[in-house]
Amino acid sequence: MGPCVSIIYPNFDLKTGLLIQNVLLWTTAQNVAPDRFQIIIATAELSLVDRQILKSYLREGDEIVEVSDKENDNSMWNAAAKKSRHENLLFVEGHVTPDKHFLNKMLSYIEINKEVQAINTNSLNSQKSEFELIMDKWFDETLQLRSENHSFTFLTRQCFMLKKSVFEKFGPLVSEFEQFGPPYLSAILADNRIKIETVNFSNLIHENEKMIFHHHIATRSYVRGYVKAKDQIDNELLNRYFGINPDFIKTDLRLHRFLEKSTKLSLFRVRLGSFFRKTKIRTIEVAIMKINIGLQLKLIWFKKVHRLVVIDQYENELLHGFCDNG
Repeated sequence: MGPCVSIIYPNFDLKTGLLIQNVLLWTTAQNVAPDRFQIIIATAELSLVDRQILKSYLREGDEIVEVSDKENDNSMWNAAAKKSRHENLLFVEGHVTPDKHFLNKMLSYIEINKEVQAINTNSLNSQKSEFELIMDKWFDETLQLRSENHSFTFLTRQCFMLKKSVFEKFGPLVSEFEQFGPPYLSAILADNRIKIETVNFSNLIHENEKMIFHHHIATRSYVRGYVKAKDQIDNELLNRYFGINPDFIKTDLRLHRFLEKSTKLSLFRVRLGSFFRKTKIRTIEVAIMKINIGLQLKLIWFKKVHRLVVIDQYENELLHGFCDNG
């Protein structure tokens, strides 16, 4: 029969109708024998009616796993992976959809390349609005910079495959690390000489964020996860694989200087600086979304506001730690 795969599918924001539409693209629309794959949907708790409706569209062997941590895709991926009955685990985002050839091409590749333990699959970003075009360019540049500046391959969270034995040995994805969970697991794999292959199997469409604040939510989640990782694991590993962010060093020094005396005035100065930074972020956001200027200039502004959001969230995390400890 050849290799089989379990599709690990998290859902925390799609309504039942759209969820069913996307799930069918992963199941009945695929031109591969149905007994060679299953889909395991991890979702927030469903009403009895919604669960029955969703179940009616699933096939024998497909499963629904209800997860209490409904806004953390790491928790959902972990819960669904535990239910897998196949050795190949395909982790996907709920906003990623395949064409009908995707699973067939992926399983053929796995059958030929039996030694492969981890795979990245590149996706095409949907291109509709001007902001989605900006996101497309930003993602492309970010992936290029990662390949130039890091000695290891990041798991592409939109869609990646891991052998179940590898995931059980080096995983799971740390729920508390939020969007930083897949990059951290990538470093663990690299540290244990598990190579991640990057392959284009077929068209895979990633639905871009429609609004800039949606991207900021993901950015802040990544920074929160990174700071939690710094608190919980060996910083030598983080520095070795992710480098030392000069913006974070400057923020650390500036906060230490302001807060070393723990005075109300110093805390006020920090919060005032945060207020002005957030105002600047909102001003640039409006400019990107509303002002009619060239796409390239908007991309430059977007990079600037992204950096400001990263610094702002990092400072927030340090400040929370300071307040909790003092």
